[in-house]
Amino acid sequence: MLDSYIIGTAYRISPEAPVPVVNVQKKENRPGGAANVAVNLKSLGAQVSMCAVLGNDEEGNLLLSSLEKAGIYTDGIIKDETRNTTTKTRIVASNHQMLRVDSENCEPVNQNIVSDLVKYVQSKIEKKQCDVIIFEDYDKGLLSELFIQKVVEIANYHKIPVVVDPKKNNFFSYKKVTLFKPNLKELNEGLNVCIPKNDLPAIQCAVKELNQTLNAETIMLTLSENGVLLYTSNTFKHIKAHSRQIADVSGAGDTVISVAALCVAMNVKTDFMAELSNIAGGLVCEKAGVVPVNKDELFKEASRIIYK
Repeated sequence: MLDSYIIGTAYRISPEAPVPVVNVQKKENRPGGAANVAVNLKSLGAQVSMCAVLGNDEEGNLLLSSLEKAGIYTDGIIKDETRNTTTKTRIVASNHQMLRVDSENCEPVNQNIVSDLVKYVQSKIEKKQCDVIIFEDYDKGLLSELFIQKVVEIANYHKIPVVVDPKKNNFFSYKKVTLFKPNLKELNEGLNVCIPKNDLPAIQCAVKELNQTLNAETIMLTLSENGVLLYTSNTFKHIKAHSRQIADVSGAGDTVISVAALCVAMNVKTDFMAELSNIAGGLVCEKAGVVPVNKDELFKEASRIIYK
């Protein structure tokens, strides 16, 4: 998806309606969603191939161009004439988001396109050009239960780890994956419960219940300002968040899954993976807008916190 920003100042109330008038100073477009994950991975030194669907429109061209400039392989991206590119336009005035406008088509993607993308992933795996697969699920129509099952089956057969950042529609489709990373809102929606963020025992019970269905190797539940809850080998570990000056939480989950996926690909211990991902997510929250994590800042902060 494309994250678009209209940035300016709000200096008066409109005479037409009780809303601010924003004097536009600049406009920006940035890779968002799965594209933001790709940019995060690239910024951390990985070689990244994207598998996605765009509309054949100006927004799609802008997004494709920005990915190519970032050095991301885009041969797995297909343009669909029947869809528009998912675009989130944020109007920001005096560092405050005033409004967000979404333009998207969330209907299921054409099955011929889905089949082509499965073949693309399979080809990458069979050519040994893949160390980890990331499902960045935003419920936008591409990822279906059948698509997920086919890719996970291929990956497991070739012993390629699978990392998942889920959404509600396919929540229980990601069975037998390496890492499943929901946040608390997604956990509550997926299980149809309403557990408060401070009720850690209830959250732990919910995670156990979830994994009875998923049978994932590891579940890493992000808890916003309460840190991360890690569940692996029937054992929980709660990693607390670190104090931050929050500017914008947009894209923090993308950064967390990016760092976690790289750790999984490198066979890093799960405790360290969770610690490093937690730190990375906190760092990008200090920046305005959707931005990738800075590798040098991450290493410096990790050295300060983990090895203090």
